[in-house]
Amino acid sequence: MKETIENRLGELKNDREHGAGWLSRYALNTLLFAVEHSSLTNSTDFMNELRGVFFKLAESRPGMVSIANINFNIIDYLSKSSYKDKTVKELKSMAKAHGNELLKQSENATEKAAQNIIAEINSGDVIITSSYSSSFCKSIKLFKERGALSVIALKSVNGGISYGELTAEELKKYGVYTELIDDDDVSDKISGISKAITGADTVSPDGHFVNGTPTLKLAEAMAENNKPFFVVCETFKFDTYGFATKNVELEPGFDRIPLKLVNGIVTELGLVKPDQLPIYMELLKSA
Repeated sequence: MKETIENRLGELKNDREHGAGWLSRYALNTLLFAVEHSSLTNSTDFMNELRGVFFKLAESRPGMVSIANINFNIIDYLSKSSYKDKTVKELKSMAKAHGNELLKQSENATEKAAQNIIAEINSGDVIITSSYSSSFCKSIKLFKERGALSVIALKSVNGGISYGELTAEELKKYGVYTELIDDDDVSDKISGISKAITGADTVSPDGHFVNGTPTLKLAEAMAENNKPFFVVCETFKFDTYGFATKNVELEPGFDRIPLKLVNGIVTELGLVKPDQLPIYMELLKSA
């Protein structure tokens, strides 16, 4: 089948096996695919075409704000470049160079966030997680080189897929055994758990984050038992520009978790306390 923007959009919308970081990079590559294959010769028409692709990408997975954020970065960069005075060839070259830099930044941010969360892990910890997060898996891999720990993963079943099993499969590659438990059994394990760490698909300035089910149930159980809960994610997942805030309805299989249940959000830039988030987002916006 010939690759087109429409079939890439379909794959993005229907993908249920990858995390938000991977999907945001796939979305950015889709925008770069549109750049490469555009046949337009007028700069204004070209920019309007890219904006159209951007909106389709953002709407494909509205709960994953990193998709909108990383692609908006390209649109904003080109829009501020006096694009009407440039040829389409020049704009394409600029978009490719900037896009490739963003891909590197995104991958580096995932790695750095994983490194930073290690500061919250102690040797001998029993860590529980929910859904799937590449940053979480990377952090466990990195910590294993320093000390011993145990991992418990909720099965996190949605749409016939167990995201806990995906986590366990990845950690197995790093020599880490993961105990899988049913989503309803978190209360039975809580006494032996040191802390919870999950990823996030979106962090909102209005005081919540979005992640796969049953993250809300896990966060509530940790809070009730006075146990720490940390989120690890890249700042690309912060809803700095409000792309996800307007979307009240969540995709099936996702939870909206109040940040008051969280001890901190660990990003590539360090630890952010929930009450610091509004100021933090303003700083990101002005950077």
